[in-house]
Amino acid sequence: MNREHRKLVKVRSNRLQDYDYAKPGAYFITICTLDRVCMFGKVVSDKMRLNFLGEVVKEELFRSFEIRKELLLDEWIIMPNHVHLIVFLNDLYYGMDTNEKDRRFEARKKPYRSPKSISTFVSGFKGAVSRRLNKIKCVDATSVWQTNYNDRIIGCDYELEIKRNYIIENPIRWCQDELYSEK
Repeated sequence: MNREHRKLVKVRSNRLQDYDYAKPGAYFITICTLDRVCMFGKVVSDKMRLNFLGEVVKEELFRSFEIRKELLLDEWIIMPNHVHLIVFLNDLYYGMDTNEKDRRFEARKKPYRSPKSISTFVSGFKGAVSRRLNKIKCVDATSVWQTNYNDRIIGCDYELEIKRNYIIENPIRWCQDELYSEK
């Protein structure tokens, strides 16, 4: 499927239909490059070695968490063709009375993206990386990322530890990873 055709195909979201992604909690997020092309570096001796593009992604990732005070970055890794993150979303409504919380929640219209949600963060991060790469003209930034991303709501401490270990061990298991590519 070529890029022009891809733009015409409606991308099905993997988001949970009735879940509020502005809800405080822990989220495991995977963001892949378009066609899983390896652009951010290489795994060498079971360690990820970022190239220039990977360093740009890392800088924009950290910048995203400086800007978005409602988010905390836990474990993360930038791999050759994807990024794994564990993100904590804080209680944005802390100290607000219940009536005000209800009014703000009701005021959001679906599919409107809540300004302090996981999807807004991912969109902003991907956009910032693309704009920066476009500005330095090292790649066609319109073709950096896949349209969608994968997320998992982390429900307990046990699952959090499993996801943390998965991220830490990702370079060691790179050749067996489902996202592995030599492209």
